[in-house]
Amino acid sequence: MNKESGYIAAIWASAALLTLLTFIQPGTHLWPGIDQAWAYGINYAFDKRLVMGRDIYFTFGPLGWLEHTRVVSIDMLYLSTAFSLLISLAMIAALLHFSWQVSTGKAELTLNMLVCIALIIVSFPEMQRLLILGYALVFLHWNSRRNLYLYLLSASIPFCIFIKFSYGAAAFSLWFSYLALLFYKERNIKTVLISTCVLIFSYISIWLAIYGSLSGAIGYLEGELYISSGNASAMAMNPENNWPAILIFYLAMVVAAIIVHRDRRYTWLPLIFTAPLFVWTKYTFAQEQALHFIPILGFAVFALLVFLIAVSGWLPKLAIAGLLTCACFAWKAMHTESVGSPDYDNVPHITITKPEVVQYDFKLSKLFSIWQEAQKERLQPLQLPGEMRDAIGNASVDVYPWELSIAAANNLNWHPRPAFQTYIAYVPFLDRKNSDFYSGPNAPEYIVWHHHEFQDVMNRYSLSSEPLTTESILRHYQLSYCEGIFCLWKHAEQEQLLPAADTRKQIVRWNKWIAVPENNGDIVRAKVFAKRTLLGKANLLAWKEGGIEVDYKLNNGVIKTHDLLIDNAVSGVWISPYVDQYFGKSSARPEEISKQQLQQMFAQPPAQGYIDRIEPTLMGQRLVGWAAMTDFDVSLQQHFVVLFSKDKAFLVRADKTDRSDVAAYFASQGKTVTPLCGFYEEIAGQWIPAGDYSVRFAIRSADGNNKVVWSVIADQQKTMHIGPVSEKNQVVQVRFRTTRPWAFAEKITMQWQQLHFNK
Repeated sequence: MNKESGYIAAIWASAALLTLLTFIQPGTHLWPGIDQAWAYGINYAFDKRLVMGRDIYFTFGPLGWLEHTRVVSIDMLYLSTAFSLLISLAMIAALLHFSWQVSTGKAELTLNMLVCIALIIVSFPEMQRLLILGYALVFLHWNSRRNLYLYLLSASIPFCIFIKFSYGAAAFSLWFSYLALLFYKERNIKTVLISTCVLIFSYISIWLAIYGSLSGAIGYLEGELYISSGNASAMAMNPENNWPAILIFYLAMVVAAIIVHRDRRYTWLPLIFTAPLFVWTKYTFAQEQALHFIPILGFAVFALLVFLIAVSGWLPKLAIAGLLTCACFAWKAMHTESVGSPDYDNVPHITITKPEVVQYDFKLSKLFSIWQEAQKERLQPLQLPGEMRDAIGNASVDVYPWELSIAAANNLNWHPRPAFQTYIAYVPFLDRKNSDFYSGPNAPEYIVWHHHEFQDVMNRYSLSSEPLTTESILRHYQLSYCEGIFCLWKHAEQEQLLPAADTRKQIVRWNKWIAVPENNGDIVRAKVFAKRTLLGKANLLAWKEGGIEVDYKLNNGVIKTHDLLIDNAVSGVWISPYVDQYFGKSSARPEEISKQQLQQMFAQPPAQGYIDRIEPTLMGQRLVGWAAMTDFDVSLQQHFVVLFSKDKAFLVRADKTDRSDVAAYFASQGKTVTPLCGFYEEIAGQWIPAGDYSVRFAIRSADGNNKVVWSVIADQQKTMHIGPVSEKNQVVQVRFRTTRPWAFAEKITMQWQQLHFNK
C-alpha cells in the first residue's frame, strides 16, 4: 500500500468510527401537535407518491421525511437510516481531509483535528450535516482546485432543495456565490457550465428516481418561491428587538470573515458565506421564536468552526474562537416572540448520547413496532367518535385546519388538499390550489374540522386566511354534525352558495373605523387592496413586514382583533357575521351535577396537578395544565374540568395532551404516570350559563373492583368568567391597522362583496 492509499484508508476508517460514535437513529412516532401533523403529512405524501409541486405544496420537499421520519412504513425507516449514515460519513470524511489538508505542522494539525471533532460533535444529527459537507467542499476545492469537490458540491444542492427549501436556498446561494467568485478569479466558463449541468442533472435524476416522471419538477420550485416570497409578511413576528445584541452577532461574523480574508490563501473566499447568512437571517427573523432562531446560530457555529480550521496561525484561530463565543452570547441576548431570549435546548449540542430508544440488536423492525405502540397511545385523544368514524367509513376525507394526525389516529382514507395546513396557504397562488381542489372532480367526500376552531395560527381568523378555499368549502360542503372536538362536513350534491356578488368600491385609510354596509346577504366580505410603497417593498425584501391587523366591532360593542394576511386580502376578507364556534348538533355538552355529587368528589383523596394558565380565546376560555393519579390504571383514567359556583356545578370532558415533562418527573420518583396527563381544553358559553366559576381538574378512574373513583386537584383559587354567547354576531364596523404605515400607501381600496346561501 502506497502512502496516498494509506492516507485515504485512514481517513475513511476514522470517518466510519466517528460516524458510529455520533450517530442518532432518525425517526420517531407521532403525537398531537401542529409540527407533528406536518411531519406526518410529508411522510404520507412520499409513501403515497403524492407529487410535490402538483399534488402537495409545503416548506419541506419530497425528501423532507428524511429529516422528520415518522411511523408510516418500515421501508422509509430503513432509507432514512441509510441516508443519515451516508451523509454523516461523507461530512466527517470531508472535514477530516480538510483539517489535514490545511495544516502546516503537527501542532496545527492536532488543533485542527480537535476543532474538526468538536464540529462533528455539535452538528445536528439530521440534515444540517449535509450543509456542513457543502461548507467543507468549498474549502477543499479552493485549496486543491480538484473539480471533483466542486461537482460533489453541485450534486448535493438538489438533496438540500428536496429536503427543505430553506436548506436548498442556503446551499444554492453558497454554490452560486462560489461559482461567481471562481469565474471572477479564473475566467473559466467551462468549470461553471459543467458544475451547472451537474446540478441540473442531479435535480432531474433524483426527481425521476422518486416519481418516475418530471411532472411537478418545475411546479415544486414555483410553489416554494411563492411560499418563500410570502413568508416575510405572513409569518412575521415582531417582538421588541435587542438591536445591540443583533449588531454584535453580525459584527462577530463580519470580523471573522475579514480575518480569514486576510489569510492570503483565502482572499475574498469568506465573502461568499454572506449569501447563506442572508438566507438564514430572512428565515430566522421572519419568525422570531426560539425554535426558528436555531438556524442562524447553527450557521454561525458551523461556519466559524470551518473558518477556524481553515485559517493559519494561533492568533487568528484564537480570535475566531473568541468571535464565536461573542456570537453565541449575543444570540442568547436576542429577543423572541414568546420569551425575552431564545432559551431553547435544541442548540448545537453534543450528539454522542444514548438515543431515546436503543435496540442493541439493531433491528429496525423492532424499533418500528415500539414506535407504533407509542404512537397509538399518544394519538388516542384524536380518536373520532364512533358514529362519525362509521359515517366516514373508507370514503375520502381531508382534515381541517391543520391537525393532520387525525388521519393517522383513525386510519382514514386521507385525501389532502395541496397546501395541507391552513396557515401555509398565505398567498393567492396556494389559496387557489386549495380552492380548486375542493371544487374539482377529485374533492374528498368528507372534511373533518378539528376543535371547532375558527382561529388560524398567530391569531389569524381562519375564515379570512384562505378566502377562496373558505368560499369553496361553503359552496360544495354542508355541515353534517358536531360531536366532541370534531365537526363533520359532507360533500353536497348541489352547490350550497351562490356566486359572490360584488357591490360598491370604497376608498378607506389605515387605522380608521369603516362602517359595514347594510347586509341583505348571508355573508359580507371585502376585497382589500393595499399598495406597498417603495420603502415598504425594500423593507420586505431585506427584512420583514410589520404587524397588520383587522379589528371587528360587533353589534354588542365587543371588539375582536386578528392578524391579517395582506397578500390574501385581495381575495376577500371575512367581515360579517363574526363566527367563532359551531352551533350544531353536539353530544359534547357539559354535564350538570348536584352539590352533593360535587362534595362527594371533593371528599376523595386529591390528585396531583396544576392549572398552568387560563387564557381567553375566540370560543371563551382555554385551560392548560396537568393532573395525575399514580395509584390507578392509567388506561382507565378520564379527564374532566370541574366548574362550580354557588348555584351550579358542571363537568366538562377534557382532552388528554402530552406532558412528558411531568411523566419524567414522576418516573424519577419511582412512580408511573402516563405522558397523556396534560389538560388543554376550551370552555365556551354555549351550554353553560354566563357567570364566574371556580375551576379544578378532575380524574375519573376505577379501583381493583371496577368501582368508579374520582380525584380532584387541590384548590388553587382559580376562577373563570363565562360570558354570554350570541349565535350571530353582526359586525358594524371594521378597521385595518399596521405598525409600519410608511410601508403602505395611505389609501386602501375595498371592494365589498355579499354571498348568499342557496336556499
